[in-house]
Amino acid sequence: MSIPIDIAHETAMRLLSGRGRNIAAQNYARQILLEVEEIGSNYPNFDLHLTEKATHLAYTLIACGCSIVEDRMLKSVRDDAEEGMQFLEKAGKLLSDVFRHNRLEPNRDYNLLISGMCLFAAKQYSRAFITLKDVNPEFA
Repeated sequence: MSIPIDIAHETAMRLLSGRGRNIAAQNYARQILLEVEEIGSNYPNFDLHLTEKATHLAYTLIACGCSIVEDRMLKSVRDDAEEGMQFLEKAGKLLSDVFRHNRLEPNRDYNLLISGMCLFAAKQYSRAFITLKDVNPEFA
């Protein structure tokens, strides 16, 4: 069951501003530090629950994006589905940033798979491929 379109839009916009924007920015900064293999002592004081908050933010954006796309597709207004696709792209990038270089995280492969599917749905094929190549095909 999808979220009513006005609530989905309002929720996604609220999540992409204020505290949600700060969580996404912290996550992106941490991802860059992990990517360049910076020593942990040089990291700034990130939110203690950054992984959980960024993951929750991403899954909420997925729910909002899917609801918007579904509503637009049912009404045959395919051009307006772009807004929902943008939310899916942001969620996919966020999940990828959380889990791609974080090899010790539980459910890493599951989250990367969801990330890749979001990016693919948002027509970000190259980024989806890069994300999906890090998924262990034997995860359970």
